[in-house]
Amino acid sequence: MKALKWMAVVSVVAVSGLMGCDASKAELDSTKAQLTTVTTERDQLKTQLQSQTAQIQTLQQQVADATAKSSAAATQQQADAAKAEADKTAAVGAKKHAVTVKKTEQKVEATKKTTGGAATDR
Repeated sequence: MKALKWMAVVSVVAVSGLMGCDASKAELDSTKAQLTTVTTERDQLKTQLQSQTAQIQTLQQQVADATAKSSAAATQQQADAAKAEADKTAAVGAKKHAVTVKKTEQKVEATKKTTGGAATDR
């Protein structure tokens, strides 16, 4: 009889353990499913991050290229403006020189007329 009671206790404990395992197994399966879902979502987010990072790098390179072109264009524009100013200054100087030469020639001619052609070129 003692053996029979002992077997009954062991059977109750075993059945209780199995029932407890069934609840734990369901919870474990649910947790595994959640883990799979979260892992898939994480992988998708990592892929999106890599894609966005590559796009940012491309855009940064485009900005750098545009900045370099803009800077080169501004430098060229400044050089063109400086050359135009130098050309203008040279033209004014050439015109003044031409006027001075003409006035000098007129003075020489006037001197020749007044001295009777005795003035000589120096």
